Amino acid sequence: MANVGLQFQASAGDADPQSRPLLLLGQLHHLHRVPWSHVRGKLQPRVTEELWQAALSTLNPNPTDSCPLYLNYATVAALPCRVSRHNSPSATHFITRLVRTCLPPGVHRCIVMVCEQPEVFASACALARAFPLFTHRSGASRRLEKKTVTVEFFLVGQDNGPVEVSTLQEINKVGKELGIVPTIIRDEELKTRGFGGIYGVGKAALHPPALAVLSHTPDGATQTIAWVGKGIVYDTGGLSIKGKTTMPGMKRDCGGAAAVLGAFRAAIKQGFKDNLHAVFCLAENSVGPNATRPDDIHLLYSGKTVEINNTDAEGRLVLADGVSYACKDLGADIILDMATLTGAQGIATGKYHAAVLTNSAEWEAACVKAGRKCGDLVHPLVYCPELHFSEFTSAVADMKNSVADRDNSPSSCAGLFIASHIGFDWPGVWVHLDIAAPVHAVSVPSSPARAAPTLWLWSCQPSSSEIFYVCDLASSPLAPSGLILPGNRGCCVLPFPSQPVLCGGLGVLCLTHPHPEELPGLGQSTQGLAYHGRPLAPAGARDLLPEKGTVGHVQGSQKAPPMPQPHTQSLCPALCLQGERATGFGVALLLALFGRASEDHLLNLVSPLGCEVDVEEGDMGRDSKRRRLV
Repeated sequence: MANVGLQFQASAGDADPQSRPLLLLGQLHHLHRVPWSHVRGKLQPRVTEELWQAALSTLNPNPTDSCPLYLNYATVAALPCRVSRHNSPSATHFITRLVRTCLPPGVHRCIVMVCEQPEVFASACALARAFPLFTHRSGASRRLEKKTVTVEFFLVGQDNGPVEVSTLQEINKVGKELGIVPTIIRDEELKTRGFGGIYGVGKAALHPPALAVLSHTPDGATQTIAWVGKGIVYDTGGLSIKGKTTMPGMKRDCGGAAAVLGAFRAAIKQGFKDNLHAVFCLAENSVGPNATRPDDIHLLYSGKTVEINNTDAEGRLVLADGVSYACKDLGADIILDMATLTGAQGIATGKYHAAVLTNSAEWEAACVKAGRKCGDLVHPLVYCPELHFSEFTSAVADMKNSVADRDNSPSSCAGLFIASHIGFDWPGVWVHLDIAAPVHAVSVPSSPARAAPTLWLWSCQPSSSEIFYVCDLASSPLAPSGLILPGNRGCCVLPFPSQPVLCGGLGVLCLTHPHPEELPGLGQSTQGLAYHGRPLAPAGARDLLPEKGTVGHVQGSQKAPPMPQPHTQSLCPALCLQGERATGFGVALLLALFGRASEDHLLNLVSPLGCEVDVEEGDMGRDSKRRRLV
C-alpha cells in the first residue's frame, strides 16, 4: 500500500461504492450506533438499510471480523470489543491489520472510521501506518494513476458527529521545512569540542558523524524540553561485528532520531508553546582502520571516561553525549531520549510495547497512559541504579560501556548508562524510551492481499442438476479451478467453465452437480446462500442471471452453513505478502505525551500531563492529578 495519498476530511461525501470502494471500521457497539442516514449516501444504491443491518448482525469479532456488503466494493469490519489494560483502548494494531486486509482495491477509496473522541488520534495514526510512504518496488514507479484514500471519522458517544478536519490535517504532513536553521557539529569538530561518544562511534565511516540540533524557542515559553534521538544510520556492530542474521535490518537503527524528527515537525506545525530542542546523534557504526577497538577509552561530553568492551553497544555512547549537551548547553528541564537501544527490550516488554525508564514515577505512569491513548504502547522497566549500575564497573575508567552480567536487566542497565552522564541526582525529569522491537515489528496480515474470487450460490432447483453461481472477479484476474462441495458420498469437485460470462466485474458460472439433493442448505425451494455463510446476495447481479434465479435468506429455522473454501491451486502463487516495515513508532507517543504544551485541541485531549483536572480513571482504579509538565 505504499505511494498512496491519504486524505483526512471532515466529510468524505457520498459516492456509489462501485465507483469509490468503501471500508467502514469500528468496534461493533459503535457501528450499531451509526445512523443509516449517515452511511446511506456512501452505500446506496448497492446496499439497502436491511442489508446493512443484516451485515451488522452477522459480525462476531474474535478478535476481529468483517463482512462484505456489496461484492468487493464495500465492506464493514469490526474491531475487538474489549482489550486488556496494557493495550490501547482504540485497538490500533488491529486497525492497521484490518485496513491492509479488508480495504477494497481501487484508485479512489474511502474509509469511515467510527470511534469515540479520545480514540481519534490513535486511530488516525494507525490508519496512516497502513500506507507507508517509502517503497523501492520497481512496479510502483511505473504506475501512472495516483491512488488516494479518503478518511472520514464519525464520532459516537458524548462528542458525536463528524470530527473537525483541523484536528487531523497535519497528522500525515511530513518533510516540509520549518524555517529553522540547525546547529551542526561535525567530524573533527566533535573531537575538538569533547563529543567523544559520537566521534568514537562514527570516525571509521565514509560519512563523518555529527550532532545536529533543531531549536524552537517561542515567546512566552515557561520551560525547556529536549528530545534526543539515536541516529545510527547503519550498525554493523563495529569491530564487535554482528552476525549474518542480526545485521540485516540495521538500517532501522536510526528509528529514535526518525521519530524525534517527525514529532518535532508535527509539534511545531501544531503550535508548541514551550522551548523545544530536537537533538540528533548521527553516526554510522562501521568497520575500518580508524574504528574504535575494544579496550579503547573515550572521554565523553559529560567529562566522564568510558572503557569500550563492546563496540556493538554504541547507541548509549552517542546518546550520552546528546543528553549531556541538552543538560549543559541547552539548559533543558525535561530530557527525553528515544532509541532502538537493546535487543533485550523485545524480551523485556515484547515487540509491541516500548520500554520506558525514568527517574520520575509520575512520568512513568504518564508514558504508559500516553501510549494507550495514542497506540504506541509503553511498559515500564525497573529503575534501580543502586542495584544495576555496578554492572559497568571498570578498573581503568569511570565505567565500561557494556554490562558484566547480561542476565541482570540489561535494558535497564543500558538506560542507566545514559542517565549517569547527567547524574542520577539531576533535579530535572529524564525519560528513556527503548523502541528497538516496535520499530522492527513485523505485521503479518491474517489473509493474503489477493484471494480467490467471492462466490454467491444464486440458483438451484431441487429437481435439476443445474447450478448458477455469481462470481466476483474484480479482486483477482484468475478464477479458482473448481468448487469443493460436501455430500453424503464425499466431497464433490465441480470444475468451473474456462470462460464465464462477464459483466461489470461479475461472472455467471453454470455448473452441473451429480447429486444436487446433497447441496448444503438447499432442497426446499430456490435459495440464495452467500459464500462463508453470509446470508447476503450481491445487489445488481440479478440482471445477469436466468429468470428463475432468486435472492434471499435460507427459509425456515435452518441456519445457513458456511460454503466450503474454493479450490485455489490455480491462483497466482505470487501472493502479495506484507513483509517487514518500519512502523514510524514513537512519533504519536511524543505528540501525545507532550500534548499539553501544544495549541492543538486533539493533542491536549490525549495528553496525560499538564492538566489540572482529574484524568480518566485507569484500570488500576485510582485517580491521578496532573499538573505542569515539571
